Amino acid sequence: MTESEYNSIDAIRHSRLKTMGTSPLHYRHACDTERADTAAFAFGRAVHCAVLEPLAFTGRYVLWDGGRRAGKTWEAFKAATPDHDILTATEWNDCMAMSEAVHAHPVASKLLATGESEATLQWQDAETGLAMKCRCDWMRHKPAIVVDLKTTQDASAEAFAKSVARYGYASQAAFYCDGYATLSGSMPFFAFIVVEKSAPFDVCVHELDDEALAHGRRQYRSWLHRVAECRASGEWPGRSDDIQVLQLPAWATRG
Repeated sequence: MTESEYNSIDAIRHSRLKTMGTSPLHYRHACDTERADTAAFAFGRAVHCAVLEPLAFTGRYVLWDGGRRAGKTWEAFKAATPDHDILTATEWNDCMAMSEAVHAHPVASKLLATGESEATLQWQDAETGLAMKCRCDWMRHKPAIVVDLKTTQDASAEAFAKSVARYGYASQAAFYCDGYATLSGSMPFFAFIVVEKSAPFDVCVHELDDEALAHGRRQYRSWLHRVAECRASGEWPGRSDDIQVLQLPAWATRG
């Protein structure tokens, strides 16, 4: 299934569901608005392709080593490669180095030895009746494994734990695991392969403990029930409809 085909499926995806943690209004906006593409998102897609679909990489990406991306030569290059995404020499080399680092890692390479990339799951949530979907970076059966590839500045356990909390990765892991279990009847092992975006492109493999997964499950389930309630009422409120009494942060009143 292509990414555009996946995007066309009318179902709840975690990347939008987590905005319910801000407010139903933000969730509704996320559902109704195409996410703006950025250079960071584009590079992340390139890394995913290089690591998880290396044979497809050169069919999707071309190397631009002509310096500044401007002028007649640049415009002619773009016109000659309309069906490819363009990477600078630095981006290309970094993608190759990150892919090599992941596949050289003793645990990451075993996780990716067999399975399929960009595997789509679709299911119906038993409690709310809502249609759900996710797109696993990597999935394997027998044993059941779901892998999510992340790029970061610091792959250490301490730093990545902060990223898990900041970006809602625990609720993502629980969401994906529950989707897999609903369809297969077995709960998969879920792992993050984390690769640093600069040399020496260190790689770590992390799994969440039971407490973190349970917390993530509580989060996404509460958001899901809120979606069901808002759909039933037709109301999608913002953060608050009441007057809120503010306190200054502690640092503002020091001295």
